[in-house]
Amino acid sequence: MRDERQTPAESDDCEGFGSPPAAAAAAASPQGALDWVHAIIRAGRFLSASARPSQ
Repeated sequence: MRDERQTPAESDDCEGFGSPPAAAAAAASPQGALDWVHAIIRAGRFLSASARPSQ
């Protein structure tokens, strides 16, 4: 069975990017990596649209 604990260096690498298992799964599959990229792009578009003053 795999040890799920992380060293301090590993936990720093994943900080702010979701759960480490999800990040590892995305890195292991090209489709998962693309899903992460598309989610980040959608979030950026949403934030930039919501930051504009309403007219």
